[in-house]
Amino acid sequence: MQIPPPGLSDSRVLTNLYFALLRYLRPFFEKCDVSQFPVELFYFEDLPNGSFSDWMRLGGLYTHLKKTQSIPESVKSKPEISLEFELFDDVLLLYHLAISAQFKALSIHMQHQFQSIVKLEETNSRIAKVLAPKEVPQTPEEVQKALDHLKFFARVFLKETIDYVRISVWQQTYLSWPGNLLEIWNSVLYGFHLLTEMEAHPKYPMQSEDPSQEAVSAIGWVSEYWLDALIDSFHALRRADFAFSESKSPPIRH
Repeated sequence: MQIPPPGLSDSRVLTNLYFALLRYLRPFFEKCDVSQFPVELFYFEDLPNGSFSDWMRLGGLYTHLKKTQSIPESVKSKPEISLEFELFDDVLLLYHLAISAQFKALSIHMQHQFQSIVKLEETNSRIAKVLAPKEVPQTPEEVQKALDHLKFFARVFLKETIDYVRISVWQQTYLSWPGNLLEIWNSVLYGFHLLTEMEAHPKYPMQSEDPSQEAVSAIGWVSEYWLDALIDSFHALRRADFAFSESKSPPIRH
């Protein structure tokens, strides 16, 4: 059992918090009203989790963007943000910092489990071949020596397989439970709908006095961990064999 260093939360505590937040946000995701998200929030340094104000954005650090790009003149003050929007940002940051590593560890354990099973099956097959009659008979000493060698490795591979199965099943019970995967899927849908809407329908022109000036997307100001968390969440669902076709996608409201 892995015990975290003093002062750090147990991974299961963070996992329970993550899924509790997703369940709380379920009605918010089901509405999927991306048009209400305060896009102008990204133009400000102090995001909801403002203790890390200089998080990398998709276009670079905030300080770099502020030096190289202009903030729309129509964005004058930081907008009000609802609890749900703030929690959505927290969910993505929590996934980026803690949950992503757990899903990757589960995937690695599943790969090791499969490899151990293959090696065990190959070893058992070789044992059967040693015991089978041969055109050129071997001495009993040669047969016993080969059997001892193969049985030793068979025991090693069997122990490895049991250990990996135990770890993988334990991780799957609290990570890949279908209800949890559905909650992740709802958050992924909302996040990608929001980013797509921001890119397809920019909200603010860079110069409000010039009506001919086209609006420029704020996508470059979005926190980088947003995109990382959303993409990694999707791959976690894919590796967990989530039934995408059977899930009910919320309607999109622009």
